[in-house]
Amino acid sequence: MDVLVAGNTGYLTKDALLKAFPQDSVVVLGKDIVTSKEGHIKWFNESILSEKFDRLFMTYGFEKVVFFSKYLTREHQDKGELEELKKVLYMSNHVNIKQFVYITSDETLLDEENSTSIIYRSAEELCRYYCVNNSIDFKILSIPYLISGNYKDDFWCRVFASLEKKKRW
Repeated sequence: MDVLVAGNTGYLTKDALLKAFPQDSVVVLGKDIVTSKEGHIKWFNESILSEKFDRLFMTYGFEKVVFFSKYLTREHQDKGELEELKKVLYMSNHVNIKQFVYITSDETLLDEENSTSIIYRSAEELCRYYCVNNSIDFKILSIPYLISGNYKDDFWCRVFASLEKKKRW
């Protein structure tokens, strides 16, 4: 099975992908990765909103999409999650996607009503709308923030790097 892993992919490692998808061909797409090929994993440094993404999506016979939310990075500065998610869901409607997994922050589970929680819920509702209307099996996983000592955009990576350089955070 061909799997597209997209969105906030800077945290992913080859080992993690091999454990998650041992028998599948995996295409990882993100703006913070180096284009390469390692066994049955292909990495593409590309924006979801680009035309190249459209060609990649239509070229591969994806059956499963795993979308990592930008909301998994504490204090993320990147904008456009809803637009990217909408495009991937729209493209999924035009091919034979069987499963769609949206991995997002567990802050969506809080009862607190604020502008951030409204955006988080909007992303989940967008997934429900496209997947239910197109008979795609979907799951929404709500997890804590991701952490990596190697991902330069990670909040904690930046904190520890500044401490290491003896800068004040």
